[in-house]
Parts: sequence; structure tokens; C-alpha cells
Amino acid sequence: MRRLFRPSPPARDRRPDPPGPSHAPPRRPLPADPFEDRRVPSGKRIYAIGDIHGCADPFERLIDMIARDARGLSCRETAIVLLGDFVDRGPDSARVLDLVKLLQDSALEVHAIMGNHEEVLLTLLDHPTEEVARFFARIGGRETLASYGVALPGSGDETHAIIDAVGAIPADHRALLRGLCACAEFGDVFFTHAGIDPALALGQQDAATMRWIREPFIGSQQRFEKLVVHGHTITPGIDLAPGRVGIDTGAFRTGVLTALVLEDERHWSLQTGIA
Repeated sequence: MRRLFRPSPPARDRRPDPPGPSHAPPRRPLPADPFEDRRVPSGKRIYAIGDIHGCADPFERLIDMIARDARGLSCRETAIVLLGDFVDRGPDSARVLDLVKLLQDSALEVHAIMGNHEEVLLTLLDHPTEEVARFFARIGGRETLASYGVALPGSGDETHAIIDAVGAIPADHRALLRGLCACAEFGDVFFTHAGIDPALALGQQDAATMRWIREPFIGSQQRFEKLVVHGHTITPGIDLAPGRVGIDTGAFRTGVLTALVLEDERHWSLQTGIA
């Protein structure tokens, strides 16, 4: 990570960019329908990043893209919202958590949301049963443990080895996982990992639902009280519906990690792995 974004100085203090081609990443306009009459607070820019799943290199590249995108920032405040599922499936969950911690320890405003994969890992840490260990392995936990240098047996029942191996996860990563939030709100936009129960108001949502739900949320054509930005359900591109925007583009499969950018009534996207 070459640098972390710092808010731009007032216009009178800025030096003009040197002549030559711009190095800012391309911005991709999105269809406007879900965003109609939905705004984040004036003077604030939000970068929401979809499911990372152990893909540290795309995550680092996307943070660099955000830093370049924010050059000459017209507003004074910026926030990064991480939509969860930092671990499992991809090759480098440990380094992803290091990068999340680096962001949190910087001067940035960072909201790190818990995904269902973090919930399972915490459950294994707190209640290390064979059932949880098997489920953890089935959803990509072997790759997470490998990123901490743990080699599991190549054959036979590995559940006891998994229970022993989670001891390799350091205290600072455990603290990070325990400090993750369930959601974040800015103006007319609500951010969470998986979605919401369409039958309930936002103030009545259950944290477990927001980490696990697919249907009936994904298939809903309902316009909710706020625009819901979420991950969890993989789609080939940014997934737009009347009340929601899904930005899990399956980075561990595709190399495409997506950030949705919101500022006032404007919106665009940044993506790794896109020519």
C-alpha cells in the first residue's frame, strides 16, 4: 500500500498537479434508478468496499485506487465502509486483517462490518466444537488457517486439527474481529453485509439476519426506507434493484473487487481486475 488517503488541504494550499496524463483510475457511471432521491450527507464522500475474502493484493490495489480517486477531493470528509467477509476462500486472510487494522489505525474514518464468515470464525474461537469446525472448513476456513502458516492434515478427520489450529490467530486479529459492527448509516444510505429483512423497519433488524440473509431480500423489488448497500451474494457486476445495491463481485474467483463511491447525489464505482 503506497499511501493512505489524507483529506485534501483547502484550495488555496493545494499545488497544481504536474502536467501530463492523469493517473486517476477510470470512473464507471452506474444506472441511477436505485439512487433516486438518495443522498449521503453534504460534504462527505463514502467508499464502500465489497467482500474481500482473503484477497489481499486486490484489496491493496483498491485502496491505492481510492487514494488516487480522492486527489483534489471537492468535499472535506471521507469515510471507508468495509462490508465484511474479510476472511476465508482467498489465499491471504491474515494479511487482509493486517490491512484492515492499518486502515483503522490511520487518520481515516473506517467502518468495518462483520460478515457471516467472521461470525463463524468467532464462533469457532469461542465455542470450538466439531460441528463448527466442519462448517468453518466447508466455507473456506482451511485457506484462512493456511494464511497463518498452519498446515492441516491431508487426509482423515481434520476437525480436531482445526480446533487446535485456530490458536494461531493472534490477539490483535481476534480483537479486530470482536470489534466489527453490524451496519453503518450515512444520510439516506444503509450499509450492511448481507441485507435486511424486507418485512421489518431498519430499526428492528437483527444482526444475524443482516449477516446471513439472501431471500426474500435479494429478490425484493421493494424500495426501503433507505438505500441498502450490501455484499454477501456474488454477482458478475454491480447488482442494482429498486431498494438495494449489491457489490460482491466474487474477488476470490474473479480478481474483481468493487468499491461503490457516493457523494451528495453522485455515484460511481472503482474496480480491480477491470481493463
